[in-house]
Amino acid sequence: MIRLEEIATKLNEVLNSVNNPLRIEGKRVAFMVATEGFRIDSIADRQLGKNLIPVFIGASGGENNPVEGLNQQTKSVNIAIWYPIVFKEIFYALEDYLDSVFVGKMVNLGTNTGNCLTNLHTAQFGEITQNNLNEFEKMANNTYEKTVDVTTNWYSMVLTLYATKMSSGFMFGNEIKYALKLAYYEPNLGNAKYNNKYYARYVLADQVVDNVNYYCWRRDEGGGNYSFIYTTLDPTPIDNRIDYFAKKNTFDVYLKVDDDFVLQEEKLTSVAYSKSSTIAYEEEIIVRADAGTGAQISPIAEQRIGVDNYAKNVANITNYNKSIVIYPNMSQTLWKLILFFYNIQDLSYISYCDLKKRYSNGYEFDFKQIALGYNENSELGSPVSFTITFGDTK
Repeated sequence: MIRLEEIATKLNEVLNSVNNPLRIEGKRVAFMVATEGFRIDSIADRQLGKNLIPVFIGASGGENNPVEGLNQQTKSVNIAIWYPIVFKEIFYALEDYLDSVFVGKMVNLGTNTGNCLTNLHTAQFGEITQNNLNEFEKMANNTYEKTVDVTTNWYSMVLTLYATKMSSGFMFGNEIKYALKLAYYEPNLGNAKYNNKYYARYVLADQVVDNVNYYCWRRDEGGGNYSFIYTTLDPTPIDNRIDYFAKKNTFDVYLKVDDDFVLQEEKLTSVAYSKSSTIAYEEEIIVRADAGTGAQISPIAEQRIGVDNYAKNVANITNYNKSIVIYPNMSQTLWKLILFFYNIQDLSYISYCDLKKRYSNGYEFDFKQIALGYNENSELGSPVSFTITFGDTK
């Protein structure tokens, strides 16, 4: 079962870790964690921080999953952190740190409790009123053997920790990780359209002035005459090329007048693209909601005359498939590429995908895939996601 005192010990370890970014006047903060009948007094260095901050935890509820043998149990634990109100702004950062430790993570909470899937409810902040200060003073003295200054206004930060565990050997879906590697044909830069005229990239005239890079585009006016425009986003990296292709009327255009680059009122209208024969690769860990894999066997029936009383199935065609609901991270090159290829409606840019599947017990499997289906899910108020169905390829 989930032990409250082990959660208290773990929380004490997390709060007093050197990884906790909370600092008061440049010094670390010492947290004293207690629960019913159990006070942790393992802070060896009482000079750890200028302030000793009391933390009290208590069980508030939970449930068992009525499946015999699974032994799945969930408990919710209230965490109350009290601190002088003058440090209110500083302590807001503590919630971010605790979220990074507990939200959606598998955490070992202790010898008996073991590994749990954890989550945190958002923190609630509030001032401890004068009527409650006397009770607070008494509890702090009895529980922590510490006298608090009730002439100082105190603030509270209250969170709820949720922990779910199962018997050893069972796994949560969170313990399966996927990585996606995309093999794709690189898109080449085509002509840039500006003021209804087309310009080709001309690397030889790129210039750097006052630490600003100006990238040149040239138009052949005939008779050996050329006109030039300049942009400031490097068209070489694939991320920037995708931006040039996908963002319309966005990029500033400069003309060179004497030795100065003069910003123009009109924007670059668009940049054309074409498929190269060059294969490139991008790989990222997938942030997903749901995933499923399956195998489907198409049988043929066989019934031998005079031998079988009924038809028996024989495996004929076996098909494996995988479907994953993925949250695309648009700061990653891989998802910029997929979103671009998907929306220009030319998925032939994607050669194949490598899908890696890792279990928490160390099992790891690689699949060479093609995407059989893409669906963009853009429900209002929800994160944008893609449902991608994969199939095996040679």
